[in-house]
Amino acid sequence: MRKFHDVEQNTYDWEQLRLKRATSSNFTSIMAHTVKKDEFDENAKFGPPAIKYARELSHEIVTGRPYQDKLELKVFDRGHEYEPEAIELYEAETMYKVNNGGFYSFGNYGDSPDGNIGKDRSLEIKVANESVMWETIERGGYDPIHKWQIHGHMWIGNKKSCDFVRYCPEFHKPKRLYVYTVERDETIIEQLEKRMPIFWELVEKQIKILEK
Repeated sequence: MRKFHDVEQNTYDWEQLRLKRATSSNFTSIMAHTVKKDEFDENAKFGPPAIKYARELSHEIVTGRPYQDKLELKVFDRGHEYEPEAIELYEAETMYKVNNGGFYSFGNYGDSPDGNIGKDRSLEIKVANESVMWETIERGGYDPIHKWQIHGHMWIGNKKSCDFVRYCPEFHKPKRLYVYTVERDETIIEQLEKRMPIFWELVEKQIKILEK
């Protein structure tokens, strides 16, 4: 059952909701190696990033506390620093009101979009340097590396679309904000729905190792 929790991100309550759940920010690691020659293989072998993440989750489930790596202080998080600035400019340019992204729980899975616009659209903000901003503008669309996270927003949050926002505060002012709307793709959603339970079986195998 899906549930929206109106909590502030990066708070204690938010961390507790994330605890023991596979979150959309890690879906790229889980979904890696599933597509070869344009064919989706839900039973593809999990790579090192997915295995590492399964171990982290299993340790959280067994101990009831966040994995140590998540407790370490981050040096400078550019995204957190400039996200409010990006939201303010996004609202000014699109005339949309951005509401709290909060946290969505859905069984063993969870999602924290950077914001919600109405009930059907979510927001994903990526703060970039000048080089990445140039690449984004010239390429158009959105970076495929974020495909699984963005569709994770739409799957878990039950959204119809997600605005992918790239922001670079140092860039030429008229071009410092880039917005691209990603529409819900049911094929991608179906792939997530097939792959995630198989990943959770991997998590359960790691739990058995810890509990031996």
